[in-house]
Amino acid sequence: MVLWNRDRPGMRAQLRSWIFLIAINLFIGVETPGIDLRAHIGGLIGGFVISSALEGAAKQRGSARRALQAGGYIAVVVASYILTSAHVG
Repeated sequence: MVLWNRDRPGMRAQLRSWIFLIAINLFIGVETPGIDLRAHIGGLIGGFVISSALEGAAKQRGSARRALQAGGYIAVVVASYILTSAHVG
């Protein structure tokens, strides 16, 4: 939502805050032994997919809204399973 509405008042500051938090998390993932950077990147991508689906769903009505919400959640769950099983197995 912030990316699409970045010209609205207050959104630029929020976008800068998010970029700062993402940078901190990536730095911690790189610099701290035992923390998997792939987990931080996966969380970032998963969060983006879910938030994009929910943002798109907010603009829809009825069954299209539910389909977009469910699709976003299912995409993240399937990707998480595939990536986790590949990493663990």
